[in-house]
Amino acid sequence: MQRKTVLVTGVGSTTGISVIKGLRGQDEFRVRIVGTDTHGGNRIAGSSFCDAFYTVSPAGDPGYLAELLRICEREGVDLLVPIVDPELPVIAEHAALFADIGTEAVVAKSETVRTCNDKLATCRRLAEGGVPVPESRAADEVAAPGELSYPVFVKPRGGVSSRDAFRVDTQEEFARARGRVSDLVVQELLAGEEYTTDVFCGPDGRVIAVVPRRRVQTRAGISYKGVTCHDERLIRWGVRICEVLDLRGPANIQCMVDGDDVRYFEVNPRFSGSLPLTIAAGVNTPLQMLKLWDGQSAPDDLLPFEEVFMTRYWAEIFHPVEEPVPVS
Repeated sequence: MQRKTVLVTGVGSTTGISVIKGLRGQDEFRVRIVGTDTHGGNRIAGSSFCDAFYTVSPAGDPGYLAELLRICEREGVDLLVPIVDPELPVIAEHAALFADIGTEAVVAKSETVRTCNDKLATCRRLAEGGVPVPESRAADEVAAPGELSYPVFVKPRGGVSSRDAFRVDTQEEFARARGRVSDLVVQELLAGEEYTTDVFCGPDGRVIAVVPRRRVQTRAGISYKGVTCHDERLIRWGVRICEVLDLRGPANIQCMVDGDDVRYFEVNPRFSGSLPLTIAAGVNTPLQMLKLWDGQSAPDDLLPFEEVFMTRYWAEIFHPVEEPVPVS
């Protein structure tokens, strides 16, 4: 059995732990997992599932890149899997530095990451590729609040985890939102049900997995109940979006479905927090990552999956108290 050392960042997050579950839930590779997070190991659950753990600076810190390179070299990391959105552009832009020390970064190209991290640029690029999107523009392009047709939806161009993303019903609310949140995107308010599609592409860009799922219940941007579905429209659009954005590795694509109307509004070029549902449906994309980045051949067709309903529950990890716990 082949051995691989994989570094997963952001292991204090739902997404980081979900990737670890996928790596542990396969028996084709012997995987050693190195985890990183900006929090101490005794302050998060994910560190307990790693073979080695490091606390690192935030991605915006000048020393972040050097820290991560040192860890990868010290631990002999084969694959680097970034999870936290601000880390993606840093790692994508410097992927060659990691390659020089024998570590392959499983991340989209730098240009793709920059586009996906900009919500307005994402919609514009998708529209250019023929993908249906909501009408979108920068709030700065709105000369007067009265020119909008309310209600509308606003969010930061570089927002994460649904922060500062909300419905606006009146001119007064829009004026307040524009004054409170910088660099807003204004979109038409979409009706219907929200879907996320987990996709995975090989290092050559070949699409191997497209698994749509309906977000039945969400909290703070994380799906607590969901169901995978064989919706051929979403599968076809998933493939098309991978091609338009030239994706590599994992991504999750978000859309609203209202009858025959499908509109895509966001693409995150990383694994999703509800990855366990995709794995339970029969598509272990972390395993596919190990295979494809090991040089194995991609499957001829999209990987098949089952329709599965997911519900989630709490589980606890306990750490001894070795120093005073800070007040949050």
